[in-house]
Amino acid sequence: MELSENRLGCFPVIYPWSVDSIGTELAASFCKMTSLATSTIGIFNEAILIPFSLALPVTIRTAFTYNGAGVGGTLDIGVYTREGGVANTLVRMFSSGPTVQSGTNAIQSNYVLSGTMQIGPGTYYMALLASNGSAGLYGINATAVIRQGYGMRLGNIGAATLPATITSFDDANLPSTMTMWGIATRSFI
Repeated sequence: MELSENRLGCFPVIYPWSVDSIGTELAASFCKMTSLATSTIGIFNEAILIPFSLALPVTIRTAFTYNGAGVGGTLDIGVYTREGGVANTLVRMFSSGPTVQSGTNAIQSNYVLSGTMQIGPGTYYMALLASNGSAGLYGINATAVIRQGYGMRLGNIGAATLPATITSFDDANLPSTMTMWGIATRSFI
């Protein structure tokens, strides 16, 4: 009998404030977070990197965004691992490639993933890269403690496509909004 990944203890959706990501730390920190609202990403050609950990292997089948009231440009969503455990070298496992943001106030899940989508136990980074700062997503405003803590990173990319490796970071300029996007072990309907 084959068990579903959800029965193995992994949640089917991983997003910035999920339990597999930094959600537990956010709840434990008692940091003020506002309600979910639409906002622009505000940065472009820099990758927002959110850590997540898995206790068991999963197969990622899709990536998604919760688009806000305005959409624009392309988004690239991917997963990175640390090269040999080195904190300042992240290596791409897979990404969607630049995908036109479409559909307002709705979940967009037409990101086609490329590369290895089987992920074993360990710590990884989800990456979101926008081609322009006007890309709109739903998110929450978070305090500086949240933005700069819990392992979040901002990778200097300089292009609209997630690169094979990220070695340059601008962590002091993390965006003030934690937007709703992520990866999933199941397709959305």
